[in-house]
Amino acid sequence: MIYFKKYYTQLNTVERLKNALTVFFIFFFLPIASFAQDTLLFDAVKSNDTKLLNEWIKKNDVNGYYGEKSYTPLVISIKKERTKLVKLLLRKGAAIEQLCQDKTPLIHSVESDNLGIVKILIKKGADINGTSLKENTAMVYAAFFGYADIARYLVKKGINYNLYNAAGKTALDYANTHHRYEVASFLHSIHAESEEILLPDYLDGPYVWWPDNQVGTIIYLKRDSSKNITTMETQNIDRKSGTIHFNGFAGDTNSYELFIKKPDRDNIFRNVDRVFAMGDIHGGYYELIELLKNNDIIDENLKWNWGKGHLVFLGDLFDRGDYVTECLWLIYRLEHEAIKAGGKVHMLLGNHELMIIDGITNDVSRKYEYLSQYLEFNLEQFYGNDFEIGKWLRSKKTIVKINNNLFVHGGISPEFLNTGINIRNLNNLVYRYLNNELDSTEITDVELILGDKGPFWYRGYFGNWNGYKQITEESVDKTLEFFNVSRIIVGHTNVNKIKGLYHGKIYATDIPYYLSDEVVLQGLLIEGETFYRVYPDGKRIKLE
Repeated sequence: MIYFKKYYTQLNTVERLKNALTVFFIFFFLPIASFAQDTLLFDAVKSNDTKLLNEWIKKNDVNGYYGEKSYTPLVISIKKERTKLVKLLLRKGAAIEQLCQDKTPLIHSVESDNLGIVKILIKKGADINGTSLKENTAMVYAAFFGYADIARYLVKKGINYNLYNAAGKTALDYANTHHRYEVASFLHSIHAESEEILLPDYLDGPYVWWPDNQVGTIIYLKRDSSKNITTMETQNIDRKSGTIHFNGFAGDTNSYELFIKKPDRDNIFRNVDRVFAMGDIHGGYYELIELLKNNDIIDENLKWNWGKGHLVFLGDLFDRGDYVTECLWLIYRLEHEAIKAGGKVHMLLGNHELMIIDGITNDVSRKYEYLSQYLEFNLEQFYGNDFEIGKWLRSKKTIVKINNNLFVHGGISPEFLNTGINIRNLNNLVYRYLNNELDSTEITDVELILGDKGPFWYRGYFGNWNGYKQITEESVDKTLEFFNVSRIIVGHTNVNKIKGLYHGKIYATDIPYYLSDEVVLQGLLIEGETFYRVYPDGKRIKLE
């Protein structure tokens, strides 16, 4: 028994050692061998060496997945544009329809913009209508990237360019959305289908373009859903001294006035009896006029009706909604009418105004995205300095002080406060930035102003929110002291109802009425030192 126990222990030790060596081999030598084989494959592709690749194929799975990205040898060769290697792999049994990263080899060749390899794959029998896991064809990728030559070849070889993917879109939809004009024009010419056939009539404008100082062009964009066409209609206009009048056309029955506006240098306003402030409108024209009409800011004809009162828009007229253009022209006109009556309209800049001016159009509504696809320039160019509204936008302020109240889109962070930039200098810096007048000494300040701690993006009044640390009331008090005000009124960050924060030192006004039928646009009415939340039906609630 003792002998057996001793023998068993020795045997067990030997077996355990063998097992350990096996595990060591599996986890150490095999990965090294596998890594060596991977390296050999990538060396062959890198050097475009058919002989080396042929040797590798003899010892490895031609349809396996290799490298950090888990590509097949065929896709690796496609990505590196190795035509000879692609032909060799196909002869050696590479699967021509095998998905790699959820896409067929044909789709990978389109992504790589390699028409030669596209032709080889189709000649060798690749399914021209094969799809990715999201049901995108090679045609969708050609349209997405704007590869017109490949798109034409795919059509020549019989691809179904009208297939809808899992998102319900066709190749033409992607050509339109990503401004691939050559591909879009080609697909239109062969009557390709598009999700656009479901879109309604659109009319947008006017955009008044001044390419020189004498003659301008009035532009309207129009979609006719019955004919499924989009057109641009234009008329010329002569620049004259004083006010310019013109009537809308292309279906627009409104009349317009263009004013020769003098720069407004005032930043601080005193002895104002009443102020009406609104947060982010985001293209909600009809909600806006309902609120203004039922609170007597404008009359039934949408004319200024508030005498010497001040109307403040806290930024973000742009994006999300379908009626941004209408909002801008309304405010443009009210601004002039208010001045004549002794009042004032302040349209402050928000982050979305800056985004549009800088060409960031991620948040525009479907209407503006669609209409801009048919232009030879992008949407933001309608707001360039050579367009009436674009020039007007660039004159707008970032911050104003009315009585004891400071109005700004996002807020004032401690970091910004530490710069010591005052109201006048802040407005001047942003104006100079928007009009390309900055000098090198101002860049650091402007980078802070435009960043997440600047007055356009800051959200620190609303808790530890989206990466922002909540500001203390002590910091709020320092801000009030620096600007010599009692309160700060902001938009930018959503609240379901206008309310005071920090014991009435901050007032939040950004109502996301466009997200829910249960939330309606609201305004902040200030009469002396009394604050009211007002509603579209004219109801007002005093805020404590």
